[in-house]
Amino acid sequence: VAWESYASLQKDIAKGKQRPTASNEPALLLRLYERRTMDLQILYRRYQKHVPRLISRYYREDAQRISETQTIMLQHLLEQVNLHQLAINMAKSAIKSVQEIDPKSDIRENAHTKRIPVDPVMFPGLTLDDSPMSSASISGEGKEGDGGADTFASAEAMEAAYETGARSVA
Repeated sequence: VAWESYASLQKDIAKGKQRPTASNEPALLLRLYERRTMDLQILYRRYQKHVPRLISRYYREDAQRISETQTIMLQHLLEQVNLHQLAINMAKSAIKSVQEIDPKSDIRENAHTKRIPVDPVMFPGLTLDDSPMSSASISGEGKEGDGGADTFASAEAMEAAYETGARSVA
């Protein structure tokens, strides 16, 4: 059937009833196929020629990207190290300060600063004389009109002074 159709088509072309086209002439179809195959081969050769350049460019740009990322990450991590080292140094300093706390010295210093008497019952061995500050400046000696009346060596002395003062007011 196909050969009869082809023979009929060839007769029509020979009589001039039809013109040969790529769709009805196998020789033209073959030439078209060969032409497109050649074009494809040319494009494939161009592709093969450019692919190594593209791959090389890709690797070069990827290496640059990795290098830049590495630089950014290293900068960030070094900043983190510095930040944490600062925090560690601050913590070490705080630990040292806390370790250097002497409760007796702190109480003595606070008592002298605020001119509060130190109770020897609550704090045995802690007296105003233990202060690193001079007792004359704490007790108020040397000041006119003061005479050290607001400094007490014990709670009993403070109570006695309070009772005496309360009686003198009444």
